[in-house]
Amino acid sequence: MATSDLNMLLDMGFEKERAEMAVKKTGGLQAAIDWLDKNQDKSLDDIKAADTADASSEPLLLTPAKKPAA
Repeated sequence: MATSDLNMLLDMGFEKERAEMAVKKTGGLQAAIDWLDKNQDKSLDDIKAADTADASSEPLLLTPAKKPAA
């Protein structure tokens, strides 16, 4: 049975919440390790605040209204 990416990160000593964020954001072990390295000096609060700011600044996707059938 393969060990999950999250379990591998936990076995490496990363904090659970930080490791969960990394896997969720990146989708893979190596990318998660890279993300953790890049964000190691940021607090979880700073990361969450940045995520909230990013989400609120994303443009809304608008879809054209469907015309009623004649």
